[in-house]
Amino acid sequence: MPREPVTVVEIDVDGCALTFGIAPCTAVLNAGRPNKCHNTFATCGAKAAFSRVPLTLRFADPRPGLPKGATIFPALERVTTFSQTVNIAGADDSLGPSGGAERSRSSCGISPITIG
Repeated sequence: MPREPVTVVEIDVDGCALTFGIAPCTAVLNAGRPNKCHNTFATCGAKAAFSRVPLTLRFADPRPGLPKGATIFPALERVTTFSQTVNIAGADDSLGPSGGAERSRSSCGISPITIG
């Protein structure tokens, strides 16, 4: 199989270092919480015990041959970037000191996924 470039988008969120239902996590399954959490604050069943650690979520376009060794969700629909023009030493009077834009931006579309 020939090698092809792959776009992987990484999003860093606050994750939890604890394991659902195992001390010091105090969350338990019950009628009000029929599902375990996914180690995120939004899904946490014991927010007072939430132990914040960085959690990196990786998304790529759905296709065979994604890189091995990392969990990559094949749910990426599109990636758009808006680049910035650099104005080194203010050489171009028509641009501001930081260039043509104050920031560079990216956006991406991610398909809904079920983690289970």
